[in-house]
Amino acid sequence: MIRVTLLEDFGGDINLHFGAEVTVPMSFGAFDNHLVTEMRGERVGTPVQERRWPLCWKDGEKSALIPNEVATHHFGDWRAGTDLQAVRDKLLPSFNNERDRVARVWGDYLYAAEKDGEKLGYTTVRIAVPRVPNVKLTNVNASGNHVGDWTFRPLEFWRFEEILDECATREMARLQSRKGGQGAISLDVLDDAQLAKLAEMLEKRNRKAVAAAAK
Repeated sequence: MIRVTLLEDFGGDINLHFGAEVTVPMSFGAFDNHLVTEMRGERVGTPVQERRWPLCWKDGEKSALIPNEVATHHFGDWRAGTDLQAVRDKLLPSFNNERDRVARVWGDYLYAAEKDGEKLGYTTVRIAVPRVPNVKLTNVNASGNHVGDWTFRPLEFWRFEEILDECATREMARLQSRKGGQGAISLDVLDDAQLAKLAEMLEKRNRKAVAAAAK
């Protein structure tokens, strides 16, 4: 089992979904016919229970015990790219492929429809990282106690920001400016480096405005 722990507020509830559970009893002997399924008869829908694990910063549900396959689906295979032969044999995903898959699980990157004022016929220009929650994963036993010192931090491991386009900051600023009065500007999609660049751009603009007013 894996314990997933929220390290900061995600801004809302998180539900880690992964399939559903269903129990279909079948008769292989002398059982009550009302409690079994006749596999040769009419097909009848069976109620299922969704498998989900909630995480909520405000309500105190900051951690959950989840199966390994659920952790891998939502936060990626931490073994990705570690064994080149296993990657060639399709036993492990490559680092880049797994990073892209995890990004899509959480809504994918934000892409620009234009670059430096030029409209594009494609959407491969990444200007903001996917909104992946800041969590850490640790190994636990059946009792929920930590086992070993292994820790996996998806945001640090996948480094989503390193494949943003060089124009990311400029295009994010243009995108937000085009929204105008359509609502408050959200800075949640920007990482620390982008926020620093945005602050630098605003500071330069303010200096120019002050200089112009002094003339």
